[in-house]
Amino acid sequence: MEVARDFSAGLQSALPGHISRNDVEKVGGTELRVIDLRKQHTYGGSEITVNQFHCQLFRILDNMGYSLCATLPMARRGPLSALGYGTRQELLVFKSANSEALA
Repeated sequence: MEVARDFSAGLQSALPGHISRNDVEKVGGTELRVIDLRKQHTYGGSEITVNQFHCQLFRILDNMGYSLCATLPMARRGPLSALGYGTRQELLVFKSANSEALA
């Protein structure tokens, strides 16, 4: 859980006042770190946008030695997905700078 701990510490320092929860939960035999973000600052400061959050996420992961290797688009969701409308999620694949290539 070192990566999760370092990531949550990075988010706390990058987005002070926007973290409402930072807990470790056990689901089955797996430990998950759950971080809840507030859009509005605790003391009425500026709101955080999705783009600002993504920027901080990539910056923290880059500082930890991970780089974005690939993005995989997922299927569209929603009532008009067959027509090409609707939200689309992406799977982000990161690579560690100190990982070795598979032979």
